[in-house]
Amino acid sequence: MITDKTLQLFHKAAKDLPAYRQFLASRGLNPETIKTLDDLAAVPVTSKKTYLVPHTMEELAWPESLVGPLILCSTSGSTGEPYYFPRNDELSWQYSHLIESYLKQSSYGNGRTLVVIGFGMGVWIGGVLTLRALEIAGDRMKTSVSMLPTGYNKAEIYKALRKLSPQFEQTVIIGYPPFIKELVDEAAGEDIDLSSLNIRFLFAAESFSETFRNYVCEKAGIKNPLIDTLNIYGTADIGAMAYETPLSILCRRLIIEDPMLTQDVFHQIEKTPTLAQYNPDFIEFE
Repeated sequence: MITDKTLQLFHKAAKDLPAYRQFLASRGLNPETIKTLDDLAAVPVTSKKTYLVPHTMEELAWPESLVGPLILCSTSGSTGEPYYFPRNDELSWQYSHLIESYLKQSSYGNGRTLVVIGFGMGVWIGGVLTLRALEIAGDRMKTSVSMLPTGYNKAEIYKALRKLSPQFEQTVIIGYPPFIKELVDEAAGEDIDLSSLNIRFLFAAESFSETFRNYVCEKAGIKNPLIDTLNIYGTADIGAMAYETPLSILCRRLIIEDPMLTQDVFHQIEKTPTLAQYNPDFIEFE
């Protein structure tokens, strides 16, 4: 949704970012001609190849954003060479509000909670950002939240489910959807009864169907998928951009039950997309 804030951001970038000034000049666009929201349609689109790669970090970033300690994260490189993005704690703080809301909505109450972070803990944003956001949220909530950053390691996660989870009132497992499916499918073979551990799931990085959600919930003994599961829509450079809520999950489940309604809402699609909400104070979508 384009707003006046979008217009203000464009002019700030055109004035304060050397890379963006050069980019607009190379496309023959005078920023002063962009005066209304409709004028934004004339602004050229940036890309990794035409905008990020030709410029240095100093040219691309707000000057004030490079002051102080930074964490560097990498893209996967699926579209070519990996690209590195710097970030400060602002993204972690924004993400922490999502985390806090999810932790508070648990059907198991707000007792002692173990959070197992199954995202990769290397150069990618998911694991380290989630860990920091959980620290901020836990400190603000003043509740008993314990974090175990196992990374993408099934053996460590199963060990935690056997040794640690029984000591907590609930366990949140965070990971990519296919990885979580592997965990629940193989849990019985590891002599782990997930239904006794008050399991919750937080997913990211991939869309999935409601059939998938129902499957992993049934296998893990989750009785309320609306409040005990959540999928995040994010990117390597911006982090958690949008996220499922109990309302968005319910809407999605109702929509896909009716083929005509599915057509009206999602149009011609081959798979059901994620339906998510976002905080307009943190991000804007066009």
